[in-house]
Amino acid sequence: GLDPDVIPLQDDFREGNIDPRTSPRGPSATMEEVFITRYKAAVLDRLPAEDYPDTILPPQVAMFALPEGLTVKMSCPLPTAYIVVFTSNEGRRMYGSVLTFHEELTEEQRRKMSNEDPPGGNSKLWIPKCLCLLSHWPFHEPFREFLKQLYRISLTASRIPVERIIANLLYEVPLPPRGRVK
Repeated sequence: GLDPDVIPLQDDFREGNIDPRTSPRGPSATMEEVFITRYKAAVLDRLPAEDYPDTILPPQVAMFALPEGLTVKMSCPLPTAYIVVFTSNEGRRMYGSVLTFHEELTEEQRRKMSNEDPPGGNSKLWIPKCLCLLSHWPFHEPFREFLKQLYRISLTASRIPVERIIANLLYEVPLPPRGRVK
C-alpha cells in the first residue's frame, strides 16, 4: 500500500472521449456534416473517482487533452503522445501526459450521428480517445511510456484487468529517487 508520507507517483488517471449523442442535426445530418463537425470532448472516466482534498480536477482537462475537439475520421490515424501543463491561480502546476488514439464507432453511435452510410462503401468510422495522467511531478517520459504500455495491454487479452495496472501505478509505485528520472 501507500505509506501516508509517500506521495503517489501520479495523482490522477483520466479517459476522455466523445459522447456521441447526436451530431448538430441528429440522425438527419449528412455524412459531410458529421465529418466537418467538431464535437465537444468530455471526461468519461477517472481514477480516483473524487478529487483529492488539495487537488481539484482542472475543469478544462478534456479541452487540453483534445484541443481541436473530436472529429470523425474515415481511417485510423496512429496514436500520438504529448504533454500539457495546467497552472492554478496560486501558481501550482499540474502536468498532464496525454496519449491520443482512435476507436471505431459502433453502428449505434454512427446512426445517432447520421442515417447515411459513409462514402466509398467504407463502413468503419473512427473517433479520437485519450488516456491522460495528471501529476504534480513532471515525469513526462515515464508517464508517456506507461500510457503507451497501458494502451498496448488494452489491445491484447490479459488476465490482469487494466484497472489493476492503473491502481498499481497510483498506489504502489514509489517516487523515484531525486535526480534519477530518465
